[in-house]
Amino acid sequence: MDAREMTELYYSHWLGADENLFSGLPVPLMTRYTTERNAETPGYGCRFDIWAIETEKGCFISYGDAAQSGIPELETSLQGGQLLSEALWCIHRAEPEHSVKYLYVGKALDASPARALSREDYPAYERFFRDCHPRVRDLSWLREYFVEMAGKRLCCGVFADGLLVSCTDAPTVPYMTDAVAEIGVNTLEAYRGKGYAHAACARCVQEVLAQNKCPLWSTGEGNIASQRLAEGLGFVKFGDAYAFCLS
Repeated sequence: MDAREMTELYYSHWLGADENLFSGLPVPLMTRYTTERNAETPGYGCRFDIWAIETEKGCFISYGDAAQSGIPELETSLQGGQLLSEALWCIHRAEPEHSVKYLYVGKALDASPARALSREDYPAYERFFRDCHPRVRDLSWLREYFVEMAGKRLCCGVFADGLLVSCTDAPTVPYMTDAVAEIGVNTLEAYRGKGYAHAACARCVQEVLAQNKCPLWSTGEGNIASQRLAEGLGFVKFGDAYAFCLS
């Protein structure tokens, strides 16, 4: 499994392409119309009229019908040296969602005290979930979700003081679901800063790789803790992504 190739293919799908758009020479700017931007993105519950990513290879922008009229102005602004986030703001007067995407390059990881949870661990997981998300009232879906994730060995957790204190999951990805897995993690507030999230994620990375899948990491631009965690696990920054919904 070539993690770079798989990661590049995955984000190429976000841009509406089946081929790897990042494999050639640097491209200062590429804009692509795609019908992907006219429909709700699976797993996100909304439509992104513009989805763009800036990498070392250049700036890649995909857009749909709702954003098409503003693309010439956007291209002119970017070619004139304006930052993508600033150009989007100037044209649409709204702040795009900014996330940081990572590429797994691998590193030697210490033995992890975490383990992949099984369906028998559901009571501990439900208590953990309730503690992490106290405002969520309807948990009728939770057992099915947990059993599915546990069956894929993507719920990797650390126990302390008789509690599940940190646990991974795998947010739904809209493309290449059989080839990639994006890792998410939660840790009980009282147990943060003790290395438990690193341990849980390290075990999850190992489980993903054992299935010959590519681990992905994505986090908010301002989430420094998540960015440091990713880097400690063997991820490096792939690019800055901007998602924009006009409606």
